[in-house]
Amino acid sequence: MADTKVAKDRETTKEAMRSSGGKEGAKATKAAAKKTPMQRKPREKKAAAEGKAASTTAKTTRTRTTKREMKTELFLEYGELQMSQEDVIKKVKHSYKAQRKKIGEMKSVRIYLKPEEGMIYYVVNGTDHGSCSLY
Repeated sequence: MADTKVAKDRETTKEAMRSSGGKEGAKATKAAAKKTPMQRKPREKKAAAEGKAASTTAKTTRTRTTKREMKTELFLEYGELQMSQEDVIKKVKHSYKAQRKKIGEMKSVRIYLKPEEGMIYYVVNGTDHGSCSLY
């Protein structure tokens, strides 16, 4: 690679000497040839660095907005009965524990309320299922 660079420099010097007629013209042409490519590269790097900084800022902004969770409250009202989400979850946990299973093993719970039957049906971890009274 170094050999090809030296060969190109020699060719540039020879061409400059032929066209200008002397060594001084060749030196000026050779110096101009070296300066032009070097000046372009730093400008491109700065633009690329600015682009990277802007994209990083945009990514962190998106991450912050997606991590926020909405606070929800659920109430079941049926006739004179009113139950909150916490009350329903307590009943499900109590029923699951009554089946001699550990509450710590609960990773996901799907709860189905049927107020016309007065029952709460649930599925724990996709496999265990059970039911308990709504009242």
